[in-house]
Amino acid sequence: MAYLTSERVGRAVKNSGKTPGNLIKRAAEASYDVFLSHSSKDREEIPGTIAFLEEFGVTVYIDKQDYELPIETSSETASILQNRIRECRKLIVLVS
Repeated sequence: MAYLTSERVGRAVKNSGKTPGNLIKRAAEASYDVFLSHSSKDREEIPGTIAFLEEFGVTVYIDKQDYELPIETSSETASILQNRIRECRKLIVLVS
């Protein structure tokens, strides 16, 4: 089993030629291949993880850039996220 390390994530950002902010903005596209589940504590790892996954030609959904989510977390939030997961081909969980 291979692991995606912080070092590899950092290289992915550098190799992408994009800034971390641009990688996260890109994640707000209309359709996605991968739903990236993560802790808010891992926010610094997200841009590199997106860059790494994009190396394989996939688009990545993250909730931070979903403007349809309510500001306050609620049952509506859960419903929207469940739909987003169903719309994606894969679910990846970032565990740190």
